[in-house]
Amino acid sequence: MERPKYIVIQDWMVEDYHLSGTELIVFALVYGFSQDGTSDFRGSASYVGACCGCTDRTARNILHMLENRGFVVSSKCVQNNQICTAYRAVETEKISEHGKNFRARKKFPSTEKIS
Repeated sequence: MERPKYIVIQDWMVEDYHLSGTELIVFALVYGFSQDGTSDFRGSASYVGACCGCTDRTARNILHMLENRGFVVSSKCVQNNQICTAYRAVETEKISEHGKNFRARKKFPSTEKIS
């Protein structure tokens, strides 16, 4: 019997990184594989797209966006005699300056109740 597959959304992914939608799901997927600090995510864009309900192109764009914001780091690796890209999530306390600057610029609507 095959074990169920799942992605865990942590509160800090929303509160600290301000991720939502497909970006949040892609980050949670990468984090699930790399949360031990030594492993990384080596899945294809097709795999990411299938898990997140998006196209391969959107998956690649989101992975690049997460890297540009400092939320993931990538490295080249060899898997099955093919060069691939491995991604590792960066934890909250280790956000790059670029990621901190992005969060500071992002505006959110007020939660004030208007009567």
